[in-house]
Amino acid sequence: MRGARDPPISTTHQTSPDPWIKVVDMAKKLNMPVGDVSYHLNRHVLGKKLISCFRLRWIGTKEAWFKHSIVGQTFVFDQLSDKHTRHAMSIMTGTPFSWNHLRTEDGTYVAELLVPVLHFPETQMCISDKLRPLNLWPKANCKDWSFTSRFTIPYTMFERHKGWELEAETALGYVLQMIRQFGEA
Repeated sequence: MRGARDPPISTTHQTSPDPWIKVVDMAKKLNMPVGDVSYHLNRHVLGKKLISCFRLRWIGTKEAWFKHSIVGQTFVFDQLSDKHTRHAMSIMTGTPFSWNHLRTEDGTYVAELLVPVLHFPETQMCISDKLRPLNLWPKANCKDWSFTSRFTIPYTMFERHKGWELEAETALGYVLQMIRQFGEA
C-alpha cells in the first residue's frame, strides 16, 4: 500500500481516528521505536502542519456539555436579488453566532453559524421570525460532527519522493468498489 510505510504519513493516519492516541500506543501499532514516532509526529506531522487542526470533543456532564457545545449550521439562499441578499445578509450577520458568509456569482447567499446548543431553539426562532416577513426561505443544514472520527486522510495517495497525487481513475475505481460493496449489504 502506497504511503503506509512513510513515518509522517503513517503517524498522521494513526491520529485521524483517534486524536487522543498516545505516542507509545502509536509506536506499538506502527512497530516503530517511540523516539522515532515522537520525532516524526513533532517534526513532520505537527511541524509541517500535515494536520491543520484538531476538533476537540467535550467530555463532561450533560449540563456542562450544553453550556459549551456548539452546532454548526449552514443557511443557503438560492439565487437572490441584490436587495434580498442585503436583507438576508443583515439578518444572518446580525446574529451573535454568525461565523462566515459568502455570495456566489449566481446570487446564492450562504451563511454559516456556530450556535451554542443552549441557544439553538431561540436562535432558530429569531432567524425565522426575521426572514418570514421578507419571504426568504433558506435551506438550513446542520452537521453532525460525531461522525468525523470515521474519516481519514488519503494516505494511499502519498509517495515520499512524489508527494501527494490523485489518480482520478484509481480513485473512481475505489469509490465504485465501495458503492458496490455497501450496496449489497
